[in-house]
Amino acid sequence: MDSVTSTLARFYAEARAEAIPPAALHEAKRAILDGLGVGLGGADHPSADLLLGYARSVGDRPEAQVWGRPDRLPAELAALVNGHQEHVLDFDDTYLPDETVLHGTVPILPAILAVAEVRHLGGTDVLRAFVLGFDAEARLALALGRAHYLAGWHVTATTGPVGGAVAVGTLIGLPANRLVDAIGIALTHSGGVTAMLGSMSKAYHCGKAAEAGVRSALLAEAGFDSAPEPLTHPQGYLHVAASDRAAHHLTARLGERWFLLENGYKPYASGVVTHPIIDAMVAFRAAGLDPRSIEQVEAFVNPFVLQVTGQREPQTGLEGKFSAYHCAAVGLLDGAAGKRQFTDERVRDPEVIALRRRVVLTPDESLRKDECRVVVRRRDGTVEERHVPRASGTADNPVSDDALSAKFLELARPVIGERADRLLERAWNLETMSDIAELANLLRA
Repeated sequence: MDSVTSTLARFYAEARAEAIPPAALHEAKRAILDGLGVGLGGADHPSADLLLGYARSVGDRPEAQVWGRPDRLPAELAALVNGHQEHVLDFDDTYLPDETVLHGTVPILPAILAVAEVRHLGGTDVLRAFVLGFDAEARLALALGRAHYLAGWHVTATTGPVGGAVAVGTLIGLPANRLVDAIGIALTHSGGVTAMLGSMSKAYHCGKAAEAGVRSALLAEAGFDSAPEPLTHPQGYLHVAASDRAAHHLTARLGERWFLLENGYKPYASGVVTHPIIDAMVAFRAAGLDPRSIEQVEAFVNPFVLQVTGQREPQTGLEGKFSAYHCAAVGLLDGAAGKRQFTDERVRDPEVIALRRRVVLTPDESLRKDECRVVVRRRDGTVEERHVPRASGTADNPVSDDALSAKFLELARPVIGERADRLLERAWNLETMSDIAELANLLRA
C-alpha cells in the first residue's frame, strides 16, 4: 500500500491547474496580493535590515529580488528575507480553524516567487503551486491537532517548510517520489516555539520556513533523499510532535476540499486573536465613547487569547502586537490598528498605557478564537456592551477584493511609489504573465 506521504505527493505532482476550482485560483490571487503588500510594508523594519545585512554578507549570486529593496540575492536567501518582511508586521493572512492557527501565505509566496523568477516561469504555474502548497501545510496543521499549538509550537514554523517544499516542488515539476523526499527534507527543518512572540525571531520563523521550502525542493530535485514515510512513521513527525494527532486530515477529501477557500485576511497588524477586541473598540469609538469616561473595559475572550496575546505591559511595537490590552487601547483611541499603532513610540505613549491598564481580559471557553464580548463600565456607573461573533477579515466575515487592494496600496506606495499601481494590476491578472520576473522587477525599491 502507498504511504500517506506518497499519496499526498502523487496528488500534488499530478494535479493540473485546470482541475483547481476557479474560486481557489482567485483566492490565490487575493493571498498573493495581500502577501506582497505586507511584505513591502515590512521592508523598513529594523529587524529586516539586520537580516538583509547578514544575507548580503553570505550571498553572492544575484538571483532573486528582495521586495522593496535594491538587492538581489540567491533564491533561498531572498525567500528568507522576503518571508521575514512579510510577517514582521503581523499583518499577513491567517487560517483559523478551531484546531490551530496558521499564517499560510508567508512560507509559500516568497519561496515560489524567488524560484519562478530564477527559472522564468509564468503566473499560472505560480497560482497552481500556491494553492497546492497551502493545501499541504493546512492539512498538516490540522493533523497535528490542538495540543501541538497549545504546547507552544509556532504552527507556521512547523508546517510552513512542508507547504513551501510542496509549492516549490510542484512549481518545478518534481515527480511524486521526489516530492516525498522534499516533504521529508522540509520536516527536517521544522521547528519554532511561541515563546518567540513579540521578538524578531517570530518573523524569522516564517522567513526560515520559506527558505527551507526552496532548499528542500531543490535538494530533492538534485537527488537528495529522505525517509519514505516521514509523516506517519512511528517515529515520524506526527508521532513526535502531536499528542492528539489526527492523521486522517492529511488525505481526507483530497482534491475536494480546498483549504485556501477558508483563509482570512487581516484588517489589523496584530495577533489575529486580538481582532475581535479591536473590532469592538473601533465600534465603541464610532459610537462616540469618550476614553476619559471609562473606568474599566472587560473583554470576555477564548482562553487562547490570554495565552498568545496576554502581555500586559509591552515595551516595544513587536510586543504590542501580542498585547490584547494594547490592541484594545489603540482600537478605541485611534480607531485603527495598523502599522502606526505598533511602533515603539505608540506602545510607550502615556495615554495608551493609562487606557490599557483599565483593560481586563476574562477567559470564556464558550467563545471561539475569533469572537469576543466587551463590557465597558463608565465612571458614572453606566454600562455598555458589544458582542463580536466573527472578527472582520475571517472567512466567515471576509474582506472584499477592493478592501484588499486598498490595504495593498497603503502599504506598497510608500515603498515603491507609482509602481504599486502597476503591481496591483499584474497581481489581479497573474494568469496572463508569461514570466514572473516582470512582477519581481516591480517589487524593486
